[in-house]
Amino acid sequence: SLTNQVEGMRERAYVAHHVIRAQEEERRRLARELHDGPAQMLANLVLRLDIAERMIDGDREQVRAELQDIKGLVKETLRDLRRSMFNLRPMALDDLGLVPTLRGYVESLKEQSGLNVELRVMGRERRLSPTAEAALFRVVQEAIHNAQRHARCQQVIVRVEFGPQGVGLVIEDDGVGFDPEAVTPGSGESGLGLLHMRERVHLLQGRLRVQSAPGRGTKVRVLVPWEGVGEPGGPVGRPAGQGRGKGKAVPTDGDSGRDR
Repeated sequence: SLTNQVEGMRERAYVAHHVIRAQEEERRRLARELHDGPAQMLANLVLRLDIAERMIDGDREQVRAELQDIKGLVKETLRDLRRSMFNLRPMALDDLGLVPTLRGYVESLKEQSGLNVELRVMGRERRLSPTAEAALFRVVQEAIHNAQRHARCQQVIVRVEFGPQGVGLVIEDDGVGFDPEAVTPGSGESGLGLLHMRERVHLLQGRLRVQSAPGRGTKVRVLVPWEGVGEPGGPVGRPAGQGRGKGKAVPTDGDSGRDR
């Protein structure tokens, strides 16, 4: 009917508006990260090199100490640049796939933040399409980012399951929790983060549910059917013989929580 068409157009316009807003927020965040990190360090590096140049004819020990400091600054800048590149798109996704990239990400998080993050993988691992691997990685990354920033949690458990229905994800934290009904795309960074996750999963024909309550932690559940994850380098479609995989896919229906 005409009413349904109008409602559909309004919904698409609403989603498009918030997706564009989310993209701009992400660009702003990345620009700020580059400005406050590598850009500032490189400016400092130029200044330090200028000082070292003027010290060449002076005390050799002072010059050596200055060069050691500069070397440390270069290493720190390189680490920041690699972190920014990883945030844009981890190269390991293309080379190794979803699960190895998640393993590396979890280990890096534990070293850098001290957060207790555990990764559990069930079923027979397999490569997915590049689009699916990137989307599922970003969902995990965003969920953990939200847990770190808003939940004040001590532990995060990430479960990945390759099951008969498709690929399932569960990201669970022991933080302060929140009311999912109170979070909207316009309610700040957390709302935009949930919108990002929802749109990524929706594009893979999947479902995302958020289970949370104040004081009870948060659980994000995702199930993407095999039709949505495709083959590596190939079109999206259910792989031949799939459906006899090990285990049971992580459920998203029938749980208390909110579809996102």
